[in-house]
Order: sequence, then C-alpha cells, then structure tokens
Amino acid sequence: DVLGRYEESIRVNEGFIRLARQRHVEHKAAWLHTGSAASAFALGRLGEVEDHQRRAERWQRNNETDVFLPLVRVQCDLVRGDPAPARAFVADTPAAYHFQFTTPVTWVRSWLAWLDDGPDEAASILLPDVERRTEPGKESYLLTEPEILFTFARYVRQARAAQDPSHPATLVLARARDTITAKMPDRPLAAVLDATLAGFDGADATQRWREAARRFTEAEGPVYWRVDTLIHLAEITPDRGEARDALDAAERDALAMNAQPQLDWIAAARRRLSDRPAPAGLTKREVEILDLVGRGLTNSQIGERLFISPNTVGVHISNILTKTATSSRLEAAAWGRDHDLLHP
Repeated sequence: DVLGRYEESIRVNEGFIRLARQRHVEHKAAWLHTGSAASAFALGRLGEVEDHQRRAERWQRNNETDVFLPLVRVQCDLVRGDPAPARAFVADTPAAYHFQFTTPVTWVRSWLAWLDDGPDEAASILLPDVERRTEPGKESYLLTEPEILFTFARYVRQARAAQDPSHPATLVLARARDTITAKMPDRPLAAVLDATLAGFDGADATQRWREAARRFTEAEGPVYWRVDTLIHLAEITPDRGEARDALDAAERDALAMNAQPQLDWIAAARRRLSDRPAPAGLTKREVEILDLVGRGLTNSQIGERLFISPNTVGVHISNILTKTATSSRLEAAAWGRDHDLLHP
C-alpha cells in the first residue's frame, strides 16, 4: 500500500481476512477490511469502499472504538461534496483521538476549515501534524499516510505560504519533500511536492506539474489527487491543447468517483481556458477566422458565415499573417493547428 500497489494490497488482505475468520479473530478481519477500504479509496472506487466498510462493521467488536473506519467513509463524503458527516465525525470522535500523533481527526478538521475559512486556516491546522512527521526518526509517518501531504500541499499552494519562502508551512513542506524524494523518488507524491515548491526553487512550474501528471499516469492512484494535479496543470500550462487534454482526463476520473466539487472546478477551469488570451495577440475574431481558413473556406465563404464582407475578411487574414509571422493561408492554418486553435 505504501508503494502504491493498491490492487495487490487488497488481494493480500483478502487472504489474511480468510485466515482471521478461520482462527476466530474476526476483529482482525474488520481491521483488514478497513485497510482494503482505504486502498479502494485510493483507486477511486468508492462503491467498493462502501462494500468493505459494511464487511468491516459486520466483524467489528461491539465495544471496539475504531476511528479509521468512519474516517474512510468521511473521505468519500468529502470527495462527493457532502461535509455534514465530516462535521459529525469531528464532533462525535472521543477526545483521546484528537491528541494522537497520527490523528485523522486533524486531517478532517483541516478540510472543513478549508471549506469554511480558506487555505490559510486549513494549513495552520495541519501544520503541527506535518511538522512532527518531519522530525528525525519519524519519516515512516510521512511515507504511510500520503493523503496528509497531498492535502497539506494543496493548502500551501493556495495560502499565503505560496508567496513566502520563509513561511513555516513552506519550510515544513520543503523538509517533507526532501524526505519523500529520498525515500520514494519515483512516486507521484514526490513530484507533486516538488511542483508545489517550484516557485521557490526557481524551477519551471509547468514542467514540474507536467512531470507530476506523467507519474500519475504510471501509478494506480491516488485517483482523487491525480484529478487535483491534472486540474492544476491545466490552469498553469500555456499550451491550450495540453490544458484541454488534462481537463478531459480529470473529468473522466472525477465522474467515476462522482466527485462533484472537482467536476465544478473542472467546469470553471474550462471557462477560464476559453477566456484565456490567444497566442500571438490574436483577437477572438481572428481566431474564429483562422479556424475557418483551416477548414479551407474562401474569403467569400467566411464572409457569408460571419456576416462580414470579403474585404474585411482579407484585412483580418492580413493581420493574422503578420501576428503569426506566416506568409500564406496554409502556413497560418498549420500554425493554428500547432497552437491548438483549430476545431477538430
């Protein structure tokens, strides 16, 4: 599971579950089902998560208090855009769990703060937990709960820490990045942390987010954070085609999870992409005409389509050739295809 082999983790758990039931230690089977639920969540299979939860509840001891089973359910609810169960989870969890070193309660509280008060408050809630995880000898806590760092990195990107290299959250994230990179350099998490800190490293942020997205294509999950990464790549890349492809891929995963907040972010990103200024300073009208040129229409045909005169079309085409440094309609159309300005 730590290595991102979630499918294999679920298969191995099934063998141990059978063994636990044979030896009549069903409470261990409940714990193993909880682990499988977490792996299924990483794979974006929320229906399978609910199945493992039901099976875990069947074998859980009546007097056993386990905060991790409801945590996975709360994660699914937050992904789907329903924070009410998360609020109840925080309110109902025994006080002792609020002070554990690896507390899921803190993670949930930070997510709710992000929704209610913004990323600065969310980062401040999660910061002490992440800071403790970066202490010498505590590296295993960084490796075994990647969702903590994925979430914290999101807050840092959106908070004031994103503009301040001396902010405590930035410094802690950098220490976490160094540990993850040293221990698991090829995992998507290492690339996401590296991309989040690109501005402070003087690196090309677009290239780093592109690398993070690439690593997610080679990994099983976590799917939710793959969507988050693809959305961010689409927002910052100057390549409109790359942005569109990233949003298409993100939408497929978000639909599979019924992650409504992410679907809303994708829709907003698409609107911003359509409003983004065209390269070479082309106006919307010039982009429109360039697209029609690429389809092989004459000036007269373009004029009829757009209700303007052929002479006006000719003026626009002359401006397009000047701005794109091309010498013919054919070259301009090829330039438009290269910059993803022509409709398929």
